[in-house]
Amino acid sequence: MKQRRYETKVDFVVQVLREAIARGELQPGQRLRLEDLASEIGTSLTPVREAMARLASEGLLTYVPHKGVTVAELSPHDVEDIYLARQAIESLVGRLAVIRTERQEDRSALLDSLRGLQQRMQECIRKERPEDVQPLNYEFHMTLYGAARSRPFLETIEKLWSSLPTDSLGAIPGRARTFVEDHEGILKAIEDQDAERTELLLKQHIAMASSSLVTYLLERAERGEGSSRERDK
Repeated sequence: MKQRRYETKVDFVVQVLREAIARGELQPGQRLRLEDLASEIGTSLTPVREAMARLASEGLLTYVPHKGVTVAELSPHDVEDIYLARQAIESLVGRLAVIRTERQEDRSALLDSLRGLQQRMQECIRKERPEDVQPLNYEFHMTLYGAARSRPFLETIEKLWSSLPTDSLGAIPGRARTFVEDHEGILKAIEDQDAERTELLLKQHIAMASSSLVTYLLERAERGEGSSRERDK
């Protein structure tokens, strides 16, 4: 994807934090320290503080008394609703990406990028590191959606991704492998320039993600396991 320009430092920090949540680098329930984030991002405290306030207003971060700011956690119902929105939007944008890469060189470049990411995910699975698949999976999907050349759609998708718990690819046994296998069908549909099949496969792919994650969260709740996973950075 093309590197973006940001009007303010706050906009930049918001995007850095949003992507860190979506990639699974910041996890639900994790405590965020202002000073540590500023140091890691390489900026002063003020834009980080303002960015955290903005993300809290969007529901991505939560202020917890005596604990500070944490990455928000969602109920199974919330997760289900977010995935419904993802199905509708991402399948459409996947279709547009195929339509808008009609030129052979554009489609070849897209496929080369996606296959490179797919190979890296497969390598993670071979080495039994499913927890490392999430950032690559995020990059795979955003690379595909970026080919639709629609900033409003892409920003909406990024917000939806960052609204979700993202540790499930590593936490649910076998899920990462199944997801990566799904990508093969999507890649073939793109290669065939079949926009309709790409849309359908993405819709199915995201529906399966919703079902497995909601089931996982409900089962964990039944076992009485808390979902908070505070980690000091």
